[in-house]
Amino acid sequence: MKHSVPVFADCGTCYHINMAVVIAIVICDILLTIFITVAVICFVRSYHRQRDLNEERPVQSSASKKMSAEVTESPYQELQGVQSDVYSELHHFRK
Repeated sequence: MKHSVPVFADCGTCYHINMAVVIAIVICDILLTIFITVAVICFVRSYHRQRDLNEERPVQSSASKKMSAEVTESPYQELQGVQSDVYSELHHFRK
């Protein structure tokens, strides 16, 4: 009398996956890939449309650009020359 031994008996602690689960994972992977591709295509088209609309707007004249540049203040402070600061004072403590 021969006894039928399961095929996976020698696997030990292997995790067995049902074929339906594998097929579901592959189908979901394909669907998500298609979804991401469509989303990227829609985003790129929207970006190009927005850029084209911005290019069609009338360009400001150079005089109005100069006036807007004069009104805008720089957030940077102008240099005042050589000043002593904390780091030069620390040099004296080393001696």
